[in-house]
Amino acid sequence: MAREYQTLVDQIHQLPGFGNLLQPKQLHQLTQAARNGPIAVIKVHASCYDALILHSQDPSNPILHVHLPDFFPGKAATLHSQLASALRNHVVHSERKLVQLHEDSDNAGSLEIVLKDLWSLVVQPIFAEIEHLLTRSITDNILPHITWCATGHLAFLPLHAAGVYCSSKDFENIRLLDLVVSSYTPTVTYCSITLTECMAMNGQQLSSVSKILVVSQPNTPGQQSLPGTTKEVATVQKLTHAEKSLHLGDRKASVSAVVEAMALYQWVHLACHGIQNWKDPLQSAFTLCDGKLTLERLIDIKLDKAELAFLSACQTATGDENLSEEAVHLVAGRLAAGFPSVISTLWSIADSDAPLVSEAFYSSLFVLGEFVERKHRQLRIVYALHGAVKQLCEKVGVQNYEQWVPFVNFGL
Repeated sequence: MAREYQTLVDQIHQLPGFGNLLQPKQLHQLTQAARNGPIAVIKVHASCYDALILHSQDPSNPILHVHLPDFFPGKAATLHSQLASALRNHVVHSERKLVQLHEDSDNAGSLEIVLKDLWSLVVQPIFAEIEHLLTRSITDNILPHITWCATGHLAFLPLHAAGVYCSSKDFENIRLLDLVVSSYTPTVTYCSITLTECMAMNGQQLSSVSKILVVSQPNTPGQQSLPGTTKEVATVQKLTHAEKSLHLGDRKASVSAVVEAMALYQWVHLACHGIQNWKDPLQSAFTLCDGKLTLERLIDIKLDKAELAFLSACQTATGDENLSEEAVHLVAGRLAAGFPSVISTLWSIADSDAPLVSEAFYSSLFVLGEFVERKHRQLRIVYALHGAVKQLCEKVGVQNYEQWVPFVNFGL
């Protein structure tokens, strides 16, 4: 059987366009994936942690190696545990959005320590090594872009928010948020495939965006009410043409109706409960009026027109820590379905924060309902989210990390 399989694969390789089927990506193909900025792959091993930086600025040396000597084995698991403990204390894992907003200096301190350790042990050594690459890529005073591809327990940690906050010595304060714009990717291969597809569209991405599907569930049966979704939907609709958007809310947002509509719209905005199933990750789901839109079903959907999914629900980028080397979360389902960009949350967000981020995000992209053509094409989405998160950070206060840190972008 093995010989028959190999014979079939060899025959397929002879067909035009199938020469690389099931073959590892070539280095030059992976380098193409770094055209929008370096990709930092952080690998975890029992004996050490290292980062491989893939970039496109020097074809003779496209990979840089960064040793992380102080990030000893087990530290990532410790930081993940500290983060999880701080979030549990702040009651942000129990509901989709409804965070109990209260002052908790111990909680803020715990999150602050995690972000500081991420900076000093992981991000700062990488940034120091690639700062010259990032400086070269700065144009028109636009911050450079970096993509994080983390493994192990690091995949659960907010590298994009690493920094030293609120130090008594001003000169010690530093935030990655002020230095670069960050994205995440489950694999480097995904980046290369997505970028190739976007380039093949020859600039049609985004400039032709005219249709957005908005799904909301303010009163999902059996779930806590989410009144903020009503304002969130109004915000999105205000910034886009009514005839170019479709809102499925309450009973209209059935699983079948949402799946069918997704095939017709380039952008999808989901404002509802999100559930992470730790025992069976493929059953993680968005809860709709008549049931669950599961990760298993999302992975099976292939959408040709897909461009952006905005997942305004909790834990959409939270994977299974027992499968930390695999991208098993609701974002992965959207990526597999064909969305080049997926905006998601690492944990539950405040019901009042979602409309603020949505308004700032879409306002940056649209004027009078039309997409504003700017540089960076698909990457423009990443910059729009970056600006929206900074606005939220300034509004709620930088020390309220649990409110602004969870918003992340996967893909381009």
